[in-house]
Amino acid sequence: MRDRAAVRLAASHATQCAIEAVDLVYRLAGGAALHYGSRIERCFRDVHVVGQHAMLSRHANLELAGRILFGLPPGTARL
Repeated sequence: MRDRAAVRLAASHATQCAIEAVDLVYRLAGGAALHYGSRIERCFRDVHVVGQHAMLSRHANLELAGRILFGLPPGTARL
């Protein structure tokens, strides 16, 4: 259980880092990033969609890992 929680935390962390990196590029690109079909705009949308996925949701994974690390049941069958 602890190993699975660690993997979920690592995946959430990697996702959060990717979101922050793409957000930085998006901000630095200025108006060019706003146009539909722009590669930067597409990366921005895609990375934020991944961040919303249930398996990578930062808040859900933090709660799940915290429960396991404190010796509580995970509260979900999907770990």
